[in-house]
Amino acid sequence: MRRNLPLILLAAGLLTAAGPAHAQRYRYREAAQPRNLEGRTIATVHLGISSPSGSFGDVFNSGLGFGGSIGYGVSRRVMLSLGISHHDFGGDFPRDDASMTPVTFDADYAFPTRGRIVPWLGGGIGMYRHSETVQDLFGPGVDFSDDETAFGFNLGAGLAGPVGRSTLLGGGFRFHSVSGDRLPDSAFFTLQVGLGFFL
Repeated sequence: MRRNLPLILLAAGLLTAAGPAHAQRYRYREAAQPRNLEGRTIATVHLGISSPSGSFGDVFNSGLGFGGSIGYGVSRRVMLSLGISHHDFGGDFPRDDASMTPVTFDADYAFPTRGRIVPWLGGGIGMYRHSETVQDLFGPGVDFSDDETAFGFNLGAGLAGPVGRSTLLGGGFRFHSVSGDRLPDSAFFTLQVGLGFFL
């Protein structure tokens, strides 16, 4: 975990700066307005760093996370969305791997602001498919392999702003916690950038 800290801090800085830097390049009067979400549908794709924490982080290292979602604005500031993503984590051993594949239902709140960059805060619940595999530890072959689907939740925050008439660019942080039955409880966080498209 310590060896990944500089990479995580760099990604956090880039995510914080990416939204405002790109959004200010565009001045469309009819640009995408995340301030008014009511009745609007948004499809989103995202990519970034996924990093395990706690006891999960003692065994596995940061990896790549990606996914997508589709959301609907139920009010001017609240969006409900259904999302799916995948997160890979490499272990300390050469053939030691874990992954998480959550399907979540989320609610996000866009704070009122006079500017074009809008901060948001949200959370959600869902089912997380947790998989772990250890190979060639004591000799050729699979030493351990198991997967489980368990309940989890997430909390997040970030920034978003328009970069076109129907496109948003944003960055954000989410913390995920998964309660396993056979596999141990696991927690991880994500730092990601994403593009949203008004449909």
